[in-house]
Amino acid sequence: FFDPETSQKFKSEMTGTFEGIGIEIGIKNNQLTVIAPLPETPASKVGLKAGDKIYAIDKLDTTNMSVDYAATLIRGKKGTKIILTIFRQGWGEPKEIEIIRDKIEIKTIQWEMKNNDIVYLKISHFNDKTFSILSQAVQDILMQNPQKIILDLRNNPGGYLDVALDSAGFWLPNRLITFSKDAKGQI
Repeated sequence: FFDPETSQKFKSEMTGTFEGIGIEIGIKNNQLTVIAPLPETPASKVGLKAGDKIYAIDKLDTTNMSVDYAATLIRGKKGTKIILTIFRQGWGEPKEIEIIRDKIEIKTIQWEMKNNDIVYLKISHFNDKTFSILSQAVQDILMQNPQKIILDLRNNPGGYLDVALDSAGFWLPNRLITFSKDAKGQI
């Protein structure tokens, strides 16, 4: 269960709109890390990349900082500034990167026709809007008569289970998609 403030932030993100810089964060090797910058957001525009280590948020050391607390610090009112101290593999030392927060509209579905009639389809989240956007995208894709589809779920942090299951229904045969086991291992 979430406390009321965290619950409100989660609901806001699951509607596909929030104010911040547009990154998914997590802990990797005990360090706050960029999981993925969302396309066309302040984070992607300043060049943040998946795998970047966040050493500080507005000069506040992120050592032992929870993801939830870090997200609270990173999010903020549109037009306000934040400075992240970032280290990337291959850099000699961390760099301070200034970012201006904005309204973030999560584009959950992106697709394009590649050479040889291959469609590249990326699903970046499973939020309130994903299934309806995916439904339209699938119709548009089928009208292009592709020979193959590349489905990209990399850096997708998840979202609503029912939306993910409904979305999987476009690609998987009509069969059991999820199951659970009890303590004895029985399905």
